[in-house]
Amino acid sequence: MFSAFTVGFVGIIFSFFQLAAWPSVGFLLPVIGVVLISIRLQLSWLTHLGAGVIIGWISLIVFVFFNPHISEHYTEQTLWVEGQVVSLVEQRQEGQVQMNRMVFRISSLQSHPDKSQAQYHQAWWWYQPKIRLSCYRCDWQPQVDEVWRLPVRVKLIRGSMNPGGFDYEAWAYQQGLVATGYVRINEGHPDLIQRKWSYQRLRQAFAVALKPMMEQAQFAGIYQALLYADRQEISVEEWDVMRATGTIHLMAISGLHMALVGLMGFGLGALIWRLPIRQFEHYPVQWFGAAFAVVLVTLYGFLAGFSIPTQRAWIMVIVGVLFILIRRKLQPWAVLSLAAFLVVLWHPPSVLAQGFWLSFLAVALIFTWLKQPWAQALPTWQKVIVLQLVLSIGLMPALWWFHQEVPLYGALANLVAVPFVSFVGLPLLFISALVTLIVPSAGETLAWVNDQVWQALWQFLRWIAHLPASEWGLAPISLWQVVVLYFGLFIAALAKGRWQPILGGGLILIIILWPKQPEGIQSGSFRLTLLDVGQGQALVVETANHRLVYDTGPRFGDRLDGSLLGITPYLKSRGAAEIDVLIVSHADNDHAGGTVRLLTDWPIDQMLTGEVERLAQIYQVNGFEACGHNQAWSWDGVDFKILSPGLFDVTESNDFSCVLQVKTAQQSLLITGDLHGRFEQRLVEHYGAAALASQLLVAGHHGSRHSSDEAFIVAIQPEIVLFSAGYRNRFDFPHHQVLDRVEKQGASWLNTACEGAIQIQVSPLNWKIVKRQRRDHSRWFHARCP
Repeated sequence: MFSAFTVGFVGIIFSFFQLAAWPSVGFLLPVIGVVLISIRLQLSWLTHLGAGVIIGWISLIVFVFFNPHISEHYTEQTLWVEGQVVSLVEQRQEGQVQMNRMVFRISSLQSHPDKSQAQYHQAWWWYQPKIRLSCYRCDWQPQVDEVWRLPVRVKLIRGSMNPGGFDYEAWAYQQGLVATGYVRINEGHPDLIQRKWSYQRLRQAFAVALKPMMEQAQFAGIYQALLYADRQEISVEEWDVMRATGTIHLMAISGLHMALVGLMGFGLGALIWRLPIRQFEHYPVQWFGAAFAVVLVTLYGFLAGFSIPTQRAWIMVIVGVLFILIRRKLQPWAVLSLAAFLVVLWHPPSVLAQGFWLSFLAVALIFTWLKQPWAQALPTWQKVIVLQLVLSIGLMPALWWFHQEVPLYGALANLVAVPFVSFVGLPLLFISALVTLIVPSAGETLAWVNDQVWQALWQFLRWIAHLPASEWGLAPISLWQVVVLYFGLFIAALAKGRWQPILGGGLILIIILWPKQPEGIQSGSFRLTLLDVGQGQALVVETANHRLVYDTGPRFGDRLDGSLLGITPYLKSRGAAEIDVLIVSHADNDHAGGTVRLLTDWPIDQMLTGEVERLAQIYQVNGFEACGHNQAWSWDGVDFKILSPGLFDVTESNDFSCVLQVKTAQQSLLITGDLHGRFEQRLVEHYGAAALASQLLVAGHHGSRHSSDEAFIVAIQPEIVLFSAGYRNRFDFPHHQVLDRVEKQGASWLNTACEGAIQIQVSPLNWKIVKRQRRDHSRWFHARCP
């Protein structure tokens, strides 16, 4: 019955993390009533389920109560922070600037370097908040375990919110991060207080010792990820290949790797027990195997930094070792239930991690498959193939929910990759690392040997990734549909009677046939989606059969841009196959930063920009045509027209912006890019107020006071003005003067910084807001605007 308790415990915690607001304690009253009735009726499974719900509720309350936080009131000023470096220090080049990044655990912070003059001071002694801290142009080199006193500007965790997009705030919450920050090196000199000791020092020493090998290795990023969970050197191309083949799970320290290390330790212990040493005969072989397994798994966890995913994998392995140690008959569901209970009890936000669900689902699928009589009768080589098919197909619903796509050839890729990593790649890496520690001069040779072996796998994965439709895009599926799918699957697979397979199969069939296609758009109407890409702009305009992307958002380094942040997730959630027209208003980073990635990921029929030469020079992209005021077209009863550039002589980049008007029978949308106010006025002079009148306006230049001129606002008479700006951005956009102009005209306004992606449905006669992503998908732990 412990399984029922675990279902209640994990289920209630996961359910609470899906809520927009924390429920009242009155929720417990009916649960307590159900438990009392079940005790009276001797329904033990219901009693255990209810007990799990109650204890899960209490555990989450305790966790949230003690979880540290930083007041947002003090995030716009320099704070003097004292704390410890608790991660490897990442070094990277941001353009021409050297940047160090680390996780910093804060013990105290105050608003003035002199505590007696500080208006704000807070200290933590038990649960201490962790921030991701950056330092640009640092003349000092922080090390793991060092305690520093630093002048820091802190910003609370706030991620972009887009349909189908990654929930960065949920990820940061389950990682224990409360804020980001950067060192204000011009406001004070960092002071090194002391250096403590932790296992992170061991991890750093291990990384330094392996440099002779890593500096020569072609796949150094993958090796570092597998040996000590440092993934910063994995290239974008490598991530793309692993994502398309469904093998990302193999390239990070996970339950599979922990289990392999545990098996290696158990085998080593059993081998030592068999040595001709008489004293060993007095102890069971399981003791030696278990002891070595625990030691090696724990050491591997130390080298991996004991991150939250590593802690989860470590607990799962330790539970398995415990059952072996006490010589209990293997009870798969008891092992799985105990591991899940301990993982969530230790860190309740683990339920927010995709890895948590994929790990436990994979183990559950393996246990279910092993119980099938027909599976037990198969030869070993057939078992390996069938098991990989079971995992690949069985995890599809979860991947479908997480990503709106599944790697179509994932089963084939993993059929080769899993045995390779388990029995060749990982053992070879361990041996190579051990030899390099002893004989550093062998590192170069060992790097070459590993590269030759891994090159074979990589060529195979790259071939798989480039097969047609390697990533199978699917319309979004709801959480309840995923739950019903797995409920039906396990009922049918574990059935002991005749009716359970029929019920399970029926549930699966219902969900598969349930309509999932995104809501269509009527002819003569269009849908505007202004995406949340921080301090930048990206939007999508869709008609019944066509779609236009206007701007691609900023680029945030080599790994992230507006395309990955908003455009691609949204288009996948809509089941799109291509982009009909891409307009990049001009070549500034905040409007064009995601262009390269978008061109790589999507087929595009036509591409327009206001700065053809500059766009090609900065981003090395070709195929763009110049947008001009004489261009117009019609899609599905909706008219599109370019109003500028071409009418006036301009010299500044912003004024080359493509100005786009989209019109239905009686409604109009106007998008001006970064056009300055003086040219907004000239648009009015040239076209006339009647031609420019628009119910919807995407504000120029993100709300700069030099755009959205008052005369322009009066002329077009918008009913709603949309701003695409970053939360508390350094430019203070949208400027208060612009908001005053909008409100003076009687128009309402929305800002992606507070609303997330904004979606508006425009029909021939009217418009309505259909989605504000941050409000509609709010969770109680998400950031909110004051």
